[in-house]
Amino acid sequence: FIDNVSLAPEIYKNADMRALCEGIESKLNADSLGELRGPCVWPSEVLLYIVGGDADDIFAKIEPMRKDFPVLQNARVVFQRRDQKKAPKEIRIGFND
Repeated sequence: FIDNVSLAPEIYKNADMRALCEGIESKLNADSLGELRGPCVWPSEVLLYIVGGDADDIFAKIEPMRKDFPVLQNARVVFQRRDQKKAPKEIRIGFND
């Protein structure tokens, strides 16, 4: 869930959502990790839903993109798991240094 209200206005103004989605799809496809679905837009958040294998692997591949796509800062990441041995979890992507 991309934060759609708390970041600096220039981040939203300069956000290229098409490039972000293409970048995510490229990373997912490179390692056959999953498929991007969405976006779904609400006033406070934009949902980019990824269906695929291991949520931790997918997150590890995508999280570094926050440096190139500042709109990912403060994004809420929800891990829903097929493997019942792994608990669902929710984290926030940090802010760029």
